[in-house]
Amino acid sequence: MTGGADAIWPADELAGVAIERLDSHDHPWPYENRVYADAGHAIRTPYRFDGEEPTADHRLGGTIEANARASADAWLLALDYLDTGLER
Repeated sequence: MTGGADAIWPADELAGVAIERLDSHDHPWPYENRVYADAGHAIRTPYRFDGEEPTADHRLGGTIEANARASADAWLLALDYLDTGLER
């Protein structure tokens, strides 16, 4: 999962490199890169305050709202992936 407005590095481009590498090595487990266009680098565990006061000009990129939506969505995807994998 990557933020399209990541201010730290070109996350979408680097995720593309990882996807290409997985493809070329016939990686056996499912994977995908979901891009959250307005989110920045701060896609993390949702519903948790880490002590950093969010501001409109967040230094990690993205908007506060987009980062929160991406974090919530990514968390649900991660839980689903683990649930599916543990059932195997």
